[in-house]
Amino acid sequence: MRVMTQGRLLRFGRQYPDALSALRVWLKVVKLARWANAAEIKKTFGSADPVGDKRIVFNICGNKYRLIAEIDYRNGVLFVCFLGTHAQYNRVDAHTVWEVER
Repeated sequence: MRVMTQGRLLRFGRQYPDALSALRVWLKVVKLARWANAAEIKKTFGSADPVGDKRIVFNICGNKYRLIAEIDYRNGVLFVCFLGTHAQYNRVDAHTVWEVER
């Protein structure tokens, strides 16, 4: 997968240093992946939850942080729509949230 919003991950990791290593591992796994659907993502990340047809919620750092991604399976592109604490995640709609760079 091509991850179109990698800079956001690193900036978040600087703000929340305990998340940085988990985000780096997540990014490495995602870059090597060639998923065709949400079921394949669940095989890689068992705790990932599909939200609609194109969105997936990933738990980062043992569910302390949440990452919502929108995936274009045909073209192999992943966009990070949201990355935040679990409390911040509880205040957004996973189906529609699309945060600009912080």
